[in-house]
Amino acid sequence: MTTDPRKIIKKIRGIPLTPLEITDPFDIKLAEAQAMIAKEEEYEAQLVIKRDANFRKAQAARERSLEEKAREAERQREFEKKRLKNLAKARRKLAKMRENE
Repeated sequence: MTTDPRKIIKKIRGIPLTPLEITDPFDIKLAEAQAMIAKEEEYEAQLVIKRDANFRKAQAARERSLEEKAREAERQREFEKKRLKNLAKARRKLAKMRENE
């Protein structure tokens, strides 16, 4: 009876203790092709995950940009209101000065 936990786990799972030796060339090519397909599928899955993450980042950046533009537009409107108020005040003073002449 072995007491090595790795060997016991392998025995419970039904995994052979030594790797199988593949000698048939067709089986070797088949195993390589399956490994390549699995690798490609993993790459595609990671690509989709990365693409989604980049899309969410781009959406967040666009929202921030729109908010900044809206804040800047509001700030400019406040300046315009202040300028118009000052201009109206200056016109009133000018009109009084012309009246007094």
